[in-house]
Amino acid sequence: MITFITTVLRNTPYFVWGILALLLVLGVKQTRAQWVTLSRIKMRVALVLGLSIFGAWSMLTSHAASLPFWAVGLLAGLVIGYLTKPSQSPQHEAHGRILIVGSYAPMCIYMSIFCQRYVMNVMHVVAPELTVSFGFVAIASLSYALPAGLMIARAWPALRTTEARHTTISLTMPA
Repeated sequence: MITFITTVLRNTPYFVWGILALLLVLGVKQTRAQWVTLSRIKMRVALVLGLSIFGAWSMLTSHAASLPFWAVGLLAGLVIGYLTKPSQSPQHEAHGRILIVGSYAPMCIYMSIFCQRYVMNVMHVVAPELTVSFGFVAIASLSYALPAGLMIARAWPALRTTEARHTTISLTMPA
């Protein structure tokens, strides 16, 4: 078992370790409270959602069950994220920036995406016949979508209050 793990780690391309380092840096930065723009929040959500869709599409296109399980995983992530959301509502600055409370949740989401992509790619190389089985496709589809749902749910309060704030401002402006 140890020789298998060392062989896999030794044959991992160097750029993969660079991606891991980048995700760790981005995750650590998210542990502190920070002022961010709405576009940056949307970009983070779009990135995680895009990685989720790309991962499911690239690995699981051979099985018809992948899309329904992906949708269930996304819904589960939304529900879990809603139930575990921070108790504070986001604060807004006059220049359109939002104060996001620091959390380890984004780092956990980034690491889960990295680990699942890493494991899926290793399994695809080592046992390609396994990657087309129904059970594997179901679990992989759920695991690809869950982080995206969590990220959307985490960003939702900031997106919702920003939209409400813009609606209120537009209603009070003179005609």
